[in-house]
Amino acid sequence: MATEQQRSMVWESRYHAEMLHRYYGYLARKLSQRDRWIMWGALLLSSGAASLLFTGWHADIAKWLAVLAAALNLWGVTSRYSHKALVSSGLRTRCAEWLTECKLLWSQTDVLESEEVERRWKQLQDSGTKITDLAVDSELGLDEKLRKKSENEAFEICGSQSA
Repeated sequence: MATEQQRSMVWESRYHAEMLHRYYGYLARKLSQRDRWIMWGALLLSSGAASLLFTGWHADIAKWLAVLAAALNLWGVTSRYSHKALVSSGLRTRCAEWLTECKLLWSQTDVLESEEVERRWKQLQDSGTKITDLAVDSELGLDEKLRKKSENEAFEICGSQSA
């Protein structure tokens, strides 16, 4: 049977996995949405510019719409929101796998021998470290609002099941 310290370590891993799983899911959704808004904005601006030019109306407005569309396209290319959303989604998937393993170990802390709990916990830590290393290398940055939301939700889920 696991010691109280081991139970605490497993719970913390589970909480961390839950939090990151939620965070990267929310981040992927937010980045995808930004990418969509930029693409739709550029499409609408360039379509408006083209229709104004073809109808011969307001050529000056058409030029400004074209400039704004080009600026949005440049922003979309340089921000790489679609790429970052894919990376974030991939991290979410990895966190989901990690979370499943954490939940499994958590459910077995009362039946496994202490040495086995510790061995499996170390494996979980290695998995978590690999995920966080990937996240650091991905240039995603940190969204404080999403982090706090994810932390609170993870605590609600893990905290209510910690006993």
